[in-house]
Amino acid sequence: MRFFTRLREITGKPEEKLDIAEDATVNDVLETLIRKYGKDFREYLLSRDESGLYLQFLIDGRNVTQLDGLKTKLRQGNTLAIIPPVGGG
Repeated sequence: MRFFTRLREITGKPEEKLDIAEDATVNDVLETLIRKYGKDFREYLLSRDESGLYLQFLIDGRNVTQLDGLKTKLRQGNTLAIIPPVGGG
């Protein structure tokens, strides 16, 4: 797991290693992290900015929207990163 911006503040760390079940999905990992880090973590995952953009979830640099979304299965050794939307021009 890699955490950026607000999630880094909530967790107190930039990354964390997790042991996952053989058939774990991105959603399973998020639920585990919500149980571990609580309300602030959950609220941030459900938040969106003023443009309506949601967080991006990348597995080894690949956006889960190009895979099976939050149902994408993970394997040991994958890196899941939660990236906030980037704005600017």
